[in-house]
Amino acid sequence: MVIAVTAVGSHAPTTVPQAGSAPGGSVSERGPGGASPQAVQLLTRIAAVAAGTSAPQVRDDQYIYIASQVYGASKKIGADGDGAKAQYNDDGTGTTHPRQAWFSVDGSRDGLLTGPLDPGIRPGEGGVSLGKNTEPSLQLPTYTYLASLPTDPDALLTAVYAQNTGVDKNLNPDQEAFQTIGDALRESLMPPQTGAALYKAAPRSPG
Repeated sequence: MVIAVTAVGSHAPTTVPQAGSAPGGSVSERGPGGASPQAVQLLTRIAAVAAGTSAPQVRDDQYIYIASQVYGASKKIGADGDGAKAQYNDDGTGTTHPRQAWFSVDGSRDGLLTGPLDPGIRPGEGGVSLGKNTEPSLQLPTYTYLASLPTDPDALLTAVYAQNTGVDKNLNPDQEAFQTIGDALRESLMPPQTGAALYKAAPRSPG
């Protein structure tokens, strides 16, 4: 089976164009959602990078493979640390670990995740099964689902708010919308215009 591949990580080099090359020029006023000029400028520059990437040829019967380096820090909880010893240093400081994920393009096949608790596992040899994703969302997207979203930032932001669940009582709707955008971007391969629209939509959320 053919696998579409992308790689992300905390140590991966990232090229971002200078502010002067960003669409629309310099930002001197707050964005439509009240975002700071710095935030608007940064996200506009990132959107330009996202829009300029090449679109991969992806089929529904493929998998998206994402390899990353993840960092975690946590204090131990419970008598045995609830498995924290396998992920964190004894003093509670974080360590970096490889993470690999295989996601079905259309969600019709089981995904697989390997991480700090089971490093070095290859498909078919173990790992954590992610199951099928037959009801994708922005919080848990598939490539096919992301490709179906509107690429107009305002229309996309409307879709983001429509998926707010209100489960986290510590977040207001605007904070939840921003988190939802982060969920969609965090560990995904997506069409370039969809990624650009998400970065443009983020500063339009109030606050």
